[in-house]
Amino acid sequence: MQKKQQYWLLGTIALLAVGGLVAIPNLVAPTISSNWLVVYNKDRVDVIGAEFIKTTYGAKLTAYDPKAPIDLNSFGQSLIWIGGSAGQAESPYPWLQPKTLAIQKPTNQPAVQWVLSGGKWYIQTSTKTIECALPDKDYGTITVGYDLVLQRYVVVVIGYSACASQAGASLICKQGVPITSGHYMIYRYTGEPVALTSLSRSMSAYPYVVVETG
Repeated sequence: MQKKQQYWLLGTIALLAVGGLVAIPNLVAPTISSNWLVVYNKDRVDVIGAEFIKTTYGAKLTAYDPKAPIDLNSFGQSLIWIGGSAGQAESPYPWLQPKTLAIQKPTNQPAVQWVLSGGKWYIQTSTKTIECALPDKDYGTITVGYDLVLQRYVVVVIGYSACASQAGASLICKQGVPITSGHYMIYRYTGEPVALTSLSRSMSAYPYVVVETG
């Protein structure tokens, strides 16, 4: 009888441990630290936002070269992806990029998508569709996913314009990651459109307003 009780206790502890792995990311927003990676396409200007996060949190920068294979599926290695599509116009998410980039889609990923239709970009959630356009519909999204297999967070920042992408990075620097695993935030860049060659390296140059969380 004593052994059965011991087995039952061990089984209960194991179930609680597994349940905790699922529950904790859903209840607690991730805390960025120097152990995190900030990933961006080396051919894009998103290094600006990546440097914001490096300066604020000490995170490590990782420049992705579409011509050079890189595997970022390391156990426990949380990361932030900044920017839009590195290869396919329809695929701004890192796990949909060309096969040279290996970032596994998180187990618990928010149900928000960027969709290209009729030459226009839209953000789709479970309840609405938001059209993106310049200058006053320059939206961006921040999603927080958690990978139960690799035991890590994957935070994705995508902006309609380059300014919106950097505004998302600025938001994370000023507010931290304000949402938990499985959730998203939609924000809008409220500044004026700026040419890629004239982008500022100051966070204050990328004002934003939060539109929705879900």
